[in-house]
Amino acid sequence: IFRRLYPSGHSPWHEKPPGLAFRAVCARSGLAPNAHCTVTTTDYCIPRISPTRKCTLCSSHGETWPPEIQAFLETRGMGDAPSSAKALRIESPAPGETFRLLPSTPGFRQEIKLAATSSERIYWFIDGKLHESDFWPLAKGAHTIACADPLGRIAQVKILVE
Repeated sequence: IFRRLYPSGHSPWHEKPPGLAFRAVCARSGLAPNAHCTVTTTDYCIPRISPTRKCTLCSSHGETWPPEIQAFLETRGMGDAPSSAKALRIESPAPGETFRLLPSTPGFRQEIKLAATSSERIYWFIDGKLHESDFWPLAKGAHTIACADPLGRIAQVKILVE
């Protein structure tokens, strides 16, 4: 669109809108720098409107990527969880475990407990969708149960429900 609007490559210069200000931000996350951010830059902001939360990416352990970014980096061979961190492992359900869904029984909840080894908060994902409970109601089919923690560590198991 812009090449059509400005075929010579020269677009008109626009004035800075009134009310914009400058602030320091972490160059990696774009959020307000915390004490561990080593690289900052200046960015525009709208006072009292732009987010003011502190960077959660930079820590005393280096960079701690959000779980979904860490998972992406690991699939590309570009990122590792912090080396000092203990591996995240799913304890329940077990990998390859098969469950049998019983005919409906009133008052009987057919669910499994989700558990993992971590001292951090765990985020659970069932078949790629965020699941906000430590219990999962059984559903027929093959399922991938994954978890991630704020340190960027991930683990997953595949199960079957008949």
